[in-house]
Amino acid sequence: MNKFEILIDKEEAITLGKQRQKVHIINSSRRFFEDKNEEDIIGITGELAFEKLFKLPMDRSLYENGDDHVDFTYNHKGRDVTIDVKTARKAFNILIKEWEIDKAADIIVLCQFDNFKITFLGWESLKVMKTMPVKDFGYGIRNYYRNIKACRTMDEMYQFFIRNKIIPNTDP
Repeated sequence: MNKFEILIDKEEAITLGKQRQKVHIINSSRRFFEDKNEEDIIGITGELAFEKLFKLPMDRSLYENGDDHVDFTYNHKGRDVTIDVKTARKAFNILIKEWEIDKAADIIVLCQFDNFKITFLGWESLKVMKTMPVKDFGYGIRNYYRNIKACRTMDEMYQFFIRNKIIPNTDP
């Protein structure tokens, strides 16, 4: 495994994912899997991996109406910068729902889930995402999208975080 592949404890991810889903009952969004917990479990697995890789504290709070698209926050030059980690089984594009674009985090990270192994694929800024085309990929949801091949690399983010002392340099 490379440094952008992280294996996450299955039990922890399932427990946190189920807890998150349980509080969403009132305003539950459309689910794409037979198991109503699966989306939350996949999402939380990506967030746990990001926390493990970047040593930034994950917001483990449970919100009835969701986390406002913010999974992590760090301070850069006196300004809070927000990060949303998007996790999917088949991750080809960073997607931001059209109606969410003005509420999205400053940075969107895309990773792929495979049996609790997370592979970080890349990231993009909200500023760039707002300039991307919008498309419905067949689910009745219009998304701003950017193909992962056109996005910034995880190594670029990692090096920026080290240079700016957001995370400690733990490279050998």
